Formats: sequence, C-alpha cells, structure tokens
Amino acid sequence: MKTNRLLALLTALLILLTSSACSMLASRFAEYAIEPVAEAETQAPQSPQPTEKTSPTEPDTRYNSTGEIRADGKLSPDFDIEDEAPPLEGVPAIAAGSESPPGQPPQQGRTAPQDSEAPPQGSSAPPQESDAPPQESNTPPQQNNTPPQQSPERPPYVPVTSVVLDKIVVAMARGERITLHTTVQPADATNARVLYSSSDQGVAIVYADGTIYAIGAGTTIISCTADGVSSYCHVTVTVPVTSISVSADRRVYMVGDECSFTVRILPDDATDKTYGISVSGAAKELDGEGRVNCEAGGEIVITATAKNGVSGSVTVRVVDLHEFASEVFRLTNAERSKAGLPALVQTAALTATAYQRALEAIEYFSHTRPDGSDCFTAFAENGVVYSRAAENIAYGQTTPAEVVAGWMASPGHKENIVDPNLGKLGVGVAMDANGRIYWAQSFTD
Repeated sequence: MKTNRLLALLTALLILLTSSACSMLASRFAEYAIEPVAEAETQAPQSPQPTEKTSPTEPDTRYNSTGEIRADGKLSPDFDIEDEAPPLEGVPAIAAGSESPPGQPPQQGRTAPQDSEAPPQGSSAPPQESDAPPQESNTPPQQNNTPPQQSPERPPYVPVTSVVLDKIVVAMARGERITLHTTVQPADATNARVLYSSSDQGVAIVYADGTIYAIGAGTTIISCTADGVSSYCHVTVTVPVTSISVSADRRVYMVGDECSFTVRILPDDATDKTYGISVSGAAKELDGEGRVNCEAGGEIVITATAKNGVSGSVTVRVVDLHEFASEVFRLTNAERSKAGLPALVQTAALTATAYQRALEAIEYFSHTRPDGSDCFTAFAENGVVYSRAAENIAYGQTTPAEVVAGWMASPGHKENIVDPNLGKLGVGVAMDANGRIYWAQSFTD
C-alpha cells in the first residue's frame, strides 16, 4: 500500500514538473509568436502542412485522474493520498478538449487530433486563444423599429413620336443667321432634347439652340433629332452681289465716238452676277457688250444694276469739238470788243491750219512742229497767204471759256488776241486718247 502511494506521489511530481516546463515554454513561445501570427492573418492562406502527432499513451501534463496540481508543485488539499492512485503503466492522457479543473484557465493540449490542420504557411506558431473566459452581454439586442425605405418607382418611359419644325425650306445669304424652332411631341416625352447637325458645314453650320449660320454658297440639310426621331430642314445659301463698279476707258469723248466701259461685280464668288445696263444722256447702247455711241455733246451716265438691286455707275463727258471751236472764236472777239478793236474774220484755210496744229500739239506741244520745222510752215501748206501771222496753243483746259481766260492772263497770248494789225482767225480743237483737249489759234493780217 505504501509502495502504491509512493508511486502515486512520484507520478504526480513528474506530472507537475512536466506541466510547469510546458507552461514556461508556452509563455515564451507566445511572446514571440503573437506578432508573426498577425502577419500570417494578412497573408494569403497556404496549403496546410502535416502536423506531428504524439503518442496517445503520453500522459497529460496538466492533470491526474483525481486531483489538481498546484502551481508550486504541491498536491492540492483535496488530494487524498489514500485514494486510488493511477496505474503505473499506461497512464491515460486527458484529451485536449477536456474541461479545466476549477480555478485554472483552459490550456491548449500538447497533442493534436489526427485530423487537425496545420497553421497557414509562414506563421511561426499557431494562434493563441485568450485566457479570459468569454463575457456574456446582459444588454438585450436593440430592435430597429424604423420601417425599411422603399425606392421610388421610376416613371414610365415616354418615347418621342415626332419632331416638328417651323421651317423645312430656307433660303439664306452668306453671313445671315436664322433660328429653327422645334416642337417635340408628345409634350411629356422622357427624352425631349433636340440635337442639331449640318450635312455640309462648308455651306452652313448649326448651333445647339438651332441657330443656322450661312457660310458659303450651296445646299445643306439640317437634321433635328430627339430620342432617335428626326426632322429635316433644307437650306440653300447664296452669295449676294454687294457692289458693282462701272469704269469707262476715258472720261471725255467727242461726238460720234464709241464709249467703252466695263462692269465689275463683287464679291467674285457671287452666286448670280447678272446685271442690266441703262444709259442716260445723248448716247445709245450699241450691242450690250460694254459700248455706247456718243451722239451729242453733254454728260452720259452709264448704270449697271444687279438683280438684288445693287448698282453702280460712271459719268462721262461728250464734247462737240466743232462747237468748242466756234465758242472760242466768239469769246476771242468778245475780248477784242472790250479792247475797242474790230472783230476777227474766220476763214476756212486758217481753220484747217489751226486744226492741224492742234493735232500736232498732241504729238509735240511746241511752236515747232514735230518734224522740227517752224509752226508757220503749216500756214503755207494750207494755202494761207499772209504778211503778218501769229499762233496761240494750249492744252488741258476742258471748256472754251477756260482756255480763253488762260490766254488773256498770259501777256504774250493776250497780245496776239488784241493785236490791231491782225484781222483773220482760225480755231482748231483736238482730243488725245485720254480725253485731254488741245487748243490752237492761227492769226493773219
């Protein structure tokens, strides 16, 4: 009996020592294993590794079969040395899931069941369970009495059935703006937004508000679309005539001349350049190709008018050189009359001589003829016999009064006009290609 008690005592002591050593190792292990376990929780789980298993016959290091082992290695007071001691051989082990004796927190067993899984790869130790027993909350669960909110029902989709335009055909001039007004039907359509587009933006563009801006000549189609339904407006853009200019080859013509003129229409890319011609004064349009016949002296106004009403004109002067010569003769005698002198007599030979000299002055304005001879040689060529002769010439003046006034303001020319020894006069008037008038007076005794 004593031997059995001694063996039981030794067995309990062995269990106590083993349990203390395992507790120390577990505490040290927990110090170093807690942080790696946290890391392991953040890593992706790895495939389980096989776990070493211990012999099921190894005795549990925490408890014996009848009493509790104190932390100081002594038997608890409840241990009865007279109680039945565990067998010497094959001391049964307590399973890892057994309850802990009163007063001692549960511990993890050293042995694992055969089907236990290894901790995730990368962890240095299995996670430790908390030593504190779970606390039960006495607070009853709060009930939410608020009824669940229901999402509002979506209104039914109303499709567009038609898009009505206030204009379907539009004629515009370049630079003009016109706004289309659209009506989407039905009025409560879900997607009533209208989108606009132009088939040719070189002709016209359209803005988001339906305003069309004309850019160049041509045609384009404006599409107005809402919810896939479209209507169309056909737009024609023209480039109107903005100005017309008329120019003549010169400003002064003689009676019987043909006046040539040209018409220019701007802009150059105007859609319709058709125009009409009207002539006022003593002239007549000849052939519609830019020529008019100057039939009498006076002013002629040539006007060109485009279809859109834009017009331009030019004014030319038609002179009768024979009338000019007659008027110079009259004004000259008027000056002689003021000086108390008799009037000069006009002769055909002197008139022919004066006209010849006016033409020669166009070529070479001098009292020397273009061939270098003296001006008086022209008198002899026209059969004029004289003992005393004189000549006045001028150019640039536009009227007989102007040229006579100019001569009277020049002492040398005035002396010829009021010379009492001169009694005959011929007057010649000529015009160059630019409309400049040349004047000549031929005097003899």
